[in-house]
Amino acid sequence: MGEIGYGYTRQETINLASDYAVHLGYRDRSHPLSLRCLYSIIDRWPELKVQKPRKLEAARARSATKENIARYFEELSQVIKKHSLYNSPHVIFNIDEKGLSTDVAHPKIVAGVNCKAQTVTSGKSKTVTMIAAVSAVGGNVPPYFVFPGQRMREDLLSKATPGASGTVSETGWSNTDVFSTYMKDHLAKYLPARDADSPVLILYDGHKRHVLLGLIEWARQNHIILFVLPPHTIHLLQPLDIGCYGPFGTTWIRSCHSFLSENSGRALSKHDICGISCKVFNSTLTPINIVSSFRFLYLPSENLESTRSTPMLLMACLSCLPGLLPGPRRLIRKEMRLLPILIVLHEIFWNVGVAKS
Repeated sequence: MGEIGYGYTRQETINLASDYAVHLGYRDRSHPLSLRCLYSIIDRWPELKVQKPRKLEAARARSATKENIARYFEELSQVIKKHSLYNSPHVIFNIDEKGLSTDVAHPKIVAGVNCKAQTVTSGKSKTVTMIAAVSAVGGNVPPYFVFPGQRMREDLLSKATPGASGTVSETGWSNTDVFSTYMKDHLAKYLPARDADSPVLILYDGHKRHVLLGLIEWARQNHIILFVLPPHTIHLLQPLDIGCYGPFGTTWIRSCHSFLSENSGRALSKHDICGISCKVFNSTLTPINIVSSFRFLYLPSENLESTRSTPMLLMACLSCLPGLLPGPRRLIRKEMRLLPILIVLHEIFWNVGVAKS
């Protein structure tokens, strides 16, 4: 329930456990369980923890229904089967935007008991938007920045990593012109070779600034399939939101705090955002994080019976990791060991399902 925005508080959890204990005959209504029992339960079940949830809009909560999610995967599966993309994770991309502000929430600090702790901030400013794209094999496209302003200046991209680019808009947010320019002039350069028989699939949200007739026609002519996510479900279905932007946000806050500490008396401005965010981008949008972001794409295999389902895309992604990451392979070997486990578990559960039917 917590994953879709309706998690239980500690007291509500205790009430549920008390009701169940009464149902089993271990307790009566006049002697409910206490919070001590809750923490005892958590000690016995390490996969449970008390945590502060992120905010979830009511519209997102209402849209996160089983029917909407099932319909999305059914349509996605049909597109992938139609274009034979089961074993081609390198042509499946996800695009998403991330707002970057200089007024960040600072982490907790260690201070004296009688000290009224304070922290230096840069003050409120307009947001800079970063547009990112990643592929299902763990690759990423250099970021694209949208700065607030009227004229693009070269110093806004100082200390940018190779390939990073950007533009300006009045508010610093993306719009129809900015997104169209990003797709045609920036992203297209980094997409793999494609033709009518081997198109590229792009997953992205269907905000009105992303759905343009001219852009759709351009994509069709360039053998690009634009697949729109269901409304208000990006927190569940957007790969970048699932596994990348969480670590990115945490590291971004830490990096901004370090910048202010190392540059006493200087505020963080939009001219510093590109350099800092590019470092954070490279350290958090790693192949392992990106591949794990696509883990929800459990697709039916055309090589197996129609009633069976296997995580073909996940296995294909993991099989590509050793060739993507240089250096120590300890983590990669750990990920690769998951493959036989996935296959065995899949066989067990499928066979059990067949036996029950």
